[in-house]
Amino acid sequence: MTTGHDGRDTPAPNNQPASGVPARGYSWEPFQPGHTLTLKHGAYSDRLVQPRALEIAQAMADSGELPEYLAQPRYRGAVLDLARSLAQRERLEAWLAEHATPGTPLELAENGEVRGAAVLLERVERAIERHRDRLGLSPLAAARLGKDVAAQRVSLAQVWAEMDGQEGEA
Repeated sequence: MTTGHDGRDTPAPNNQPASGVPARGYSWEPFQPGHTLTLKHGAYSDRLVQPRALEIAQAMADSGELPEYLAQPRYRGAVLDLARSLAQRERLEAWLAEHATPGTPLELAENGEVRGAAVLLERVERAIERHRDRLGLSPLAAARLGKDVAAQRVSLAQVWAEMDGQEGEA
């Protein structure tokens, strides 16, 4: 305890008595760089998610899961966004499975409340759907993209035909 400006006793800074000895006679080692003690599920940790996202993106490219056009450099960021969301989903699903209570759905805690990780998992699932749609990887998006590409080819063919017709007239 220390005496404040008003004459009352107040706790010393950092819960340490004025003598400099840790409160209650115990202390912990300072956190070391790279520790994971403060992580819950790790879905927000770039240090854990980013390497896995790169692995997922590479595996998608190697397996042929990605259409050829997505190999272009301009799509790299969008593909990595999808891979990052997939890596986050992995971490969240693993955490929920690890902390499951027997006889209770994974999404619920022992007291029946929805776990925060389950709420985040739902958001990540929606993000994955949006990424897949934007990249043309969902069936509907692929059909829409195919239709647009086919329409563009028809339009170009018409333009070329018209240009050929105009050249013949000249």
